[in-house]
Amino acid sequence: MIFSSNFVVAQDFNLDFENWTNTGQFYNPSEWDSSNETFMIGTFVPVTKESSAYNGTYAVELKSTFISQVGSTLIGVITLGDFEVNTYTQKAKVSGGKPYTKRPSKLTGYYKYSPNTTDSCGILIDLFKYNSSTSDRDTIGSGILTSGEVLDWTYFEVPINYVSSENPDSFNIIALSSDTSDIKPESTLWLDKLTLFEESAIDENDLQNSLLVYPNPTNGELNIKFKNNLFEDITIQLIDIFGKVLFCDYITRNQYFQKNISLQKYSAGLYFISLKSKEYSVVRKIEINGL
Repeated sequence: MIFSSNFVVAQDFNLDFENWTNTGQFYNPSEWDSSNETFMIGTFVPVTKESSAYNGTYAVELKSTFISQVGSTLIGVITLGDFEVNTYTQKAKVSGGKPYTKRPSKLTGYYKYSPNTTDSCGILIDLFKYNSSTSDRDTIGSGILTSGEVLDWTYFEVPINYVSSENPDSFNIIALSSDTSDIKPESTLWLDKLTLFEESAIDENDLQNSLLVYPNPTNGELNIKFKNNLFEDITIQLIDIFGKVLFCDYITRNQYFQKNISLQKYSAGLYFISLKSKEYSVVRKIEINGL
């Protein structure tokens, strides 16, 4: 039997903003490009390290910054692609991205937002596939979150809507501190702990193989080991042949479970180890020998 579940994609691309790179003029979050720029009129840094993180040591702060020399506001932007801006024309563009071949179901993370009046922030994800017939990249999946004021660190989800059944070859995440149609100075967005989730299929045989129960048969001691790779909690139980639960514990998502159980008070005979979640159940037969 095949079960569908959610797995956390390995956190490459510095999605938690713990790593930063010194360019010589400013710091950028590693793997990301930003709207931090050095022009003839000076260096402007709308993207900075934030030490009051939701998780870990650092988050990222994006602030729309007024440039008095040209009378325009430079938006706070981070992207896994390339960002180019012209402060005089207030024109900017994002291109490129990172190689990536999975099909995540959503982008999640934590954010705060302090807008100037009615401004709003944006968090976007796009997945691409190169089209050889047009020599261009087709967008095969995308999602967007826009938001007004959020005072405290708050969890968010950006569901990804797909228009193709193909796997992508690249993707990009973009975050903006302002509405690009009306950028307001001092609007500030904080981001931390971004995570990608992908749909995956789980074979019941894989689950059976990941459950270690030994020795079996046993004369009184039982060792149980199980790595919960599912993005959901699991109930583990020891049950007798009449269905009575003799032992119960819970294995949280991504937890490695290891337990030694004394069975000396139980009669010889057959028992069962049961793993249950909302999606599936796995049962292993255990035999207790007479003592």
